[in-house]
Amino acid sequence: MVCLASPASAVELPRYDVSGHCSRVSAAAGIRSAEILEACERREQEAHAALERDWPLLSLPAHNHCLHTTHMNSANYATLYDCVSLQRAAEERRRWDSQSTVRR
Repeated sequence: MVCLASPASAVELPRYDVSGHCSRVSAAAGIRSAEILEACERREQEAHAALERDWPLLSLPAHNHCLHTTHMNSANYATLYDCVSLQRAAEERRRWDSQSTVRR
C-alpha cells in the first residue's frame, strides 16, 4: 500500500511500501530475482536514511514537486531521493547565484 502525501503535509516524509515495490521490481526481472529483491530493498533503505537527513532541508515547493514527480512515476524512496538531490542542488545554485549577484 502506498500512502500519498497531500501538499498540506508535504513537510512529512511519505511512507512507501518498500516490500511491494521491490517485489514488483524483482518479479519483472525474473532471473536472479532474489538478488534483485535484496539489492532493491538495500537501495530503498539507503535512500530512506538519506531522505530522513535531507528532506527537512528542502523548500515546500521542492517537496511538492518531488512528491508529485515520484507519485507520477514509481512511488519509492530511491526515486524520491533522486528528485530531492536534484532540487537541493538547484536551490543551492540559486542561493549561490543570488549571493554572487549581490556581491558584484
